[in-house]
Amino acid sequence: MKKWNYFIAGLLGVLGILILIFPAFWIRLIVILLGLGAVGYGIYNFSYIKKLSEESSYRSAIMIRSLVSIIIGLLAVVLPMVVAETMWTIMIYVLAVYLVVAACLGFYGMYILRNTEVELKNYLLENFILLAIAVFLFLVPAQLGIALVRILGLAVIAVGAFFGLSEWYINKKSVPAETTEKTEVPTETTEN
Repeated sequence: MKKWNYFIAGLLGVLGILILIFPAFWIRLIVILLGLGAVGYGIYNFSYIKKLSEESSYRSAIMIRSLVSIIIGLLAVVLPMVVAETMWTIMIYVLAVYLVVAACLGFYGMYILRNTEVELKNYLLENFILLAIAVFLFLVPAQLGIALVRILGLAVIAVGAFFGLSEWYINKKSVPAETTEKTEVPTETTEN
């Protein structure tokens, strides 16, 4: 297990260095992963969330949210691979706008479901996370976004270093000290 923990620490360190050196690659990877996530999110909304209420306005909002999610997700994955560099920046903004719209539709869905027995805490958290990712995406194309990605790289390096050093420290403390004292074993004496 010790070697595995050191491997993870080293892997985190290498990943952090790669993020520092190639921030544009990681931004592209994030866009593609968000696109794939949007497709999955759209399918999930379409198959599960839509069934929470029979109200037509709710079902329409969720249907629109699902279809837009799938379309934007597919565009985020396919379009930047086919079209020039400028498309990355455009897709980042499109994804950010989509996330804001999806969060607004999510809040609307929560408003409609407020009088039902559906637990809304998870949906509230989901919508705030969508808004937070949207804010991050609006900042990414600017120099601030590159700086944030590099800060993320430094954070990954720090986590890897902390993980490796803490493993080393734990292993150092857990090595038992050799004892030089002999323990006496009581022996029975018999009297004749």
